[in-house]
Amino acid sequence: MGTIQGDLSIMPLPDLAVWMANRSINGTLIVERGPEQQSFDLVDGAAIRAASNSPRQYFGQFLLHYELVTEEQLQHAYQTQKETGVRLGRILVMIGLVPEEQVIQCLRVKIAETMLHAFRWTEGRFRLTDEREESPAVEIPLAVPLIDIHTEGHNREETWQTFDRLFPDPTTQVAVHDVRVPRTLAPGSFRERLVTLARRGLSIEALTLETHASDHALAKELVELHRAGVITPRAPTTSMGPMLELPGSGQSHIDLAQQAMSEGRFSDALEHAQAGAVERPGDPRSVELVAQLDALARTHSADQPPRSALPVLVVEPEAAILKRLSAKERYIFARIDGKRSVQAIMQVSPMHDVEALDIMRSFHRDGWIRFEPMVGQSGLTSEP
Repeated sequence: MGTIQGDLSIMPLPDLAVWMANRSINGTLIVERGPEQQSFDLVDGAAIRAASNSPRQYFGQFLLHYELVTEEQLQHAYQTQKETGVRLGRILVMIGLVPEEQVIQCLRVKIAETMLHAFRWTEGRFRLTDEREESPAVEIPLAVPLIDIHTEGHNREETWQTFDRLFPDPTTQVAVHDVRVPRTLAPGSFRERLVTLARRGLSIEALTLETHASDHALAKELVELHRAGVITPRAPTTSMGPMLELPGSGQSHIDLAQQAMSEGRFSDALEHAQAGAVERPGDPRSVELVAQLDALARTHSADQPPRSALPVLVVEPEAAILKRLSAKERYIFARIDGKRSVQAIMQVSPMHDVEALDIMRSFHRDGWIRFEPMVGQSGLTSEP
């Protein structure tokens, strides 16, 4: 079996994609940046499947963004997938929830967006083998030519330059100028949803979470709205929630991640571990830390409920307190309705399990919520 591997700082992924397309490569491509990993099955210079360990790149997030399913419908589909082992796209077609043509198109977008996300990486590693790993047969056949993905990436460069200049920080908020909002804005459209959410003072990160949008889908709409004079960026206010602690004297992000883990601040530990992978590329400690955090998310402890638990609101925090929540905390809080289990909230969330669990644990410690067994469950000591 032949293998080619290298550094993305020397061979950027866009250049590699053209090389693979021109040679009609068959095999598996794995791209890594710190703990984040993506893999692609390739046939004749086209990608037929994409996988990622980043929740933002999961197929369900694309389904939610394009409003092909609701969060409740997606949860039911996940349960069916768990029981049958059939891939999610085929389940949606089988139960008549989403037409096959729309599933195929959404899968094409997922494959392209997953690779285009890594197109922007300036550091990382790649490994290309000429054999594909054994995997279940593709129930819904499709292929996305790598040359088409490369062309799309090139076409996006101007948008990204403008977006990075306007919104350099995910905590940046958006001000809406209502007099410039077009009267022809289609109700229910992505653009209309963005304007509505922006009026609430949400940050760029919060807009991404609430719309389940890919990075580029959000960037494209915000840039166009800015060009039309509908929105302008504004600096975040002091009520946007806690910021990630910056490394101090002699402390790296990895040091802070280890400290946060020892103190039970798992969300902070994950953010520092991911930042550490960028700060010190190739340092295996960041990958090991993320693996440890993932393992913690799958285990039970005295203050961590099993995924079958039902979070129920006990008290409604004051509005001033809610305003100080981070974007991720607001997202989780909005989904605690006494009907969705811990598992249901985590499955539709565009964040890592450890982050969602940590946020619910903090709400519980603050006395905002309690955890109850689901109907038919006798306790909180076992998984469903």
